[in-house]
Amino acid sequence: MGISYRRIGQSETCIKKFREALAIDPRHVNARYNLGLVLQADIKDYPGAIAAWDTLLMYTPNHSQAGWVREQVAKMKAN
Repeated sequence: MGISYRRIGQSETCIKKFREALAIDPRHVNARYNLGLVLQADIKDYPGAIAAWDTLLMYTPNHSQAGWVREQVAKMKAN
């Protein structure tokens, strides 16, 4: 559902839906990945994106996008 809200430009509702999913299952990989993406790209909440992605990598260090996520986190931390 979060992705659908993002596609129609409702980033805040999108974030809320991802956080609701994570409240149920903190290890929900897609919700955590997409939360970081929306926080970074849409609302420029870099500390929030870093936290989401650091947790993602903690739970799934071999995530299919792990390399890209690590690069993005490093860039955000450098700024």
